[in-house]
Amino acid sequence: MYLVALLILTILETLLMAFSIVMVKLLSLALLLGHASSSLIGVLIIDCLAKNVTFHYSAINQSETGRKKVYSEQLPTTDEIRQSDNFKWHKINAWAAGKNHEFNIKVMQGFIWRKTGGERKYRLIVIRPLGYKLYKKSKLLYRAPAYLLCTDIDMSLQDTLQFYLWSWEIEVNIGEGKSLFGVGQAHVRNPKSIEIVPAFITAIYSLLLLANLESSKSNQALFLSKAK
Repeated sequence: MYLVALLILTILETLLMAFSIVMVKLLSLALLLGHASSSLIGVLIIDCLAKNVTFHYSAINQSETGRKKVYSEQLPTTDEIRQSDNFKWHKINAWAAGKNHEFNIKVMQGFIWRKTGGERKYRLIVIRPLGYKLYKKSKLLYRAPAYLLCTDIDMSLQDTLQFYLWSWEIEVNIGEGKSLFGVGQAHVRNPKSIEIVPAFITAIYSLLLLANLESSKSNQALFLSKAK
């Protein structure tokens, strides 16, 4: 039992050092619950949108009689913002796929979304497609553009983009934990065991990742150079 507690404590400390902000993908839940935008306090939501999503600014000019307006005129769609010259491109660096990349982004913020009501304000980050080559002499190919919706309009753009890029690695780790280590597949019936076993296996998996990281730092000479 002491070993289990020690391993769980190790993984919790590792997660706290690795992430300064709790990031969860709850946008689907927010779309289903109309009050989710006001109840998800202290939770950072970053998710990818389709290219035809529309937004509004809050209505400012109100008539003295009748129902008060919540939404102003409709803003351009996410893809129209990408193609518009009214929004400037900004360059920002972020870590992905083992190295730093330079991303070109457009930003719009302070708007509201009909699907989640008029209480929460959002930030939109449009990412220009990245160019890549299948091999050295191949023609330049492009990935699809990305449209990120973020609930924290005060967070730095670099942190917002970096947290989103890290989310893929988190999902890969979850998949590996299920497929390679059988998280959630242990044949146990005791309620306490049902809670402890997945955490125990996840802690072991995390310790293996940390051991591999430390080994690669201290034993660089043991690895072959990359192929040219």
